[in-house]
This record gives sequence, C-alpha cells and structure tokens, in this order.
Amino acid sequence: MVPPGTSTTLDKVVYGQPQYNQIIIHDTSWNSLETAKAYLAAQKEAGTPVQIAYQLATPETYATDPIDFDNAAGPLHVISGGELEVRMTELVGTRSDVSNNTVAFTETAQDADIASGEKLSVLFGKIKKRFSAMLTAIADRYTKAEAEARFMPNPNLLDNSDYKIAQAGYNGAHGSTGYLCDRWSKYIVTGSMTDDGMLLTPSGAGAWIIQYKLLTDTGLSEGDTVTLTVVNDLTGRTFTADVTLVQASGQ
Repeated sequence: MVPPGTSTTLDKVVYGQPQYNQIIIHDTSWNSLETAKAYLAAQKEAGTPVQIAYQLATPETYATDPIDFDNAAGPLHVISGGELEVRMTELVGTRSDVSNNTVAFTETAQDADIASGEKLSVLFGKIKKRFSAMLTAIADRYTKAEAEARFMPNPNLLDNSDYKIAQAGYNGAHGSTGYLCDRWSKYIVTGSMTDDGMLLTPSGAGAWIIQYKLLTDTGLSEGDTVTLTVVNDLTGRTFTADVTLVQASGQ
C-alpha cells in the first residue's frame, strides 16, 4: 500500500489520490477494464475478495443510533484499528435458536401483558411479575390449606399411576417378587399396555394388582378421607369409594 497522494510506477500496488477522491490499483497484467473486473469477480468467487480499509479523517461515533447492515449477500466483515463493540440485536435463519442462551432479567414494576416483538429480558420480567401478582392475590384471600384445596384438588397419591414405567419390563420381577410394572405388584395376572391403558388378563380367581404406600409419605393424617377410583375404559364404568384413614403410620 502506497501512502495517499503518492505517484508510483510500481506494479501490483494500491495507492490513493485524495485530491481526486480516487483509489488506484496498479497492475500491468490488466490490459482492459473487463480484465480487471474479471479478476475482482474471480477473487470474490474464490472467497478471497479484494478488500480496502482506510482511516477516516475524522472519527465517527455511532453511540446512540444503531446501524443496520444488510449482509444477505454474504458474511459481514468489521475491521477496526481501535476499540470496537458490535452487538447483534437480531439473528435470522438457523441462528435464531436461543434454546441454550441465558437471559438476564428483572421483574417489571407494573403487571402488563406480554407483546409480540418484545425482547426476551422484557418478556421474562413481565411473566415473573404476573406470577408474583397472582400469588399475592391468592395469599391475600386464602390460607395455604384453602389455596391447595381450591386450586390443587384431589392430587393423585399413586406412583406410576399410568403404568408407563417398567424398568424390568412388563410382567417382570424385582428379585423374587413379580411386578406388573414399577411400583405395582401382582398375583396370577398379566398386563399389556394398549392405546386405552393397561389391559389386565387374569389366569385364575382372586387375581389382583396392588401398590403399597406409607401414608406418612403422602402428607395425610388420621381422619382424612381419600377417594379410590378405578376406571374401566372398555365398559366406560367408573368405580369410586371414599375411605377414611384411621391410622396414618401403617401401609
């Protein structure tokens, strides 16, 4: 690179003529404008385009007004001889996946609906505020026990109630004890999962499946009432019975 304003007869050099607002590339192998254009096009196609960097006479600062660069034609290269900060405010295409990104946010001061086009930090701040407002409203009106009874009624106390976990396989065994699936022991019956649920096939009278639970592990106490419900999807019948606990320390 030859300093600006310098005239030269050297071959394959770049120099500037500021008084004419010109940047001159001198290459004796170019015998026409078409030859020069062909060379530049070939360099771009090969991924090594000719690049010219120059220093501004007066530094320009873009501290408040962001600049949008349209780099749809290819990669964007930013070159600086000093301190430079680049922030990507929007990513498009496959780079828009933010599933593994971390987001710093704070709860907003006012409860407001989320809106399309808002930043993630704003969205999460609004969501946190909405949950806080809901919990505060519930706490002002209900005790903890009342809130649980009203908003979380009839929790399922059984483990693996949908029979979908079978680490030893269905109709397998843990040690010498036969199991229908995890947490469910059985007697003279086999089961198979279907689209409608667990299909039980007994091999004799008195067949059963059972799950043992310590009542103290469920948070229940003496005098509480639990509801036992069995649904037969094949017949559409539901069998329900209410049972009052008289001792919470047994099984």
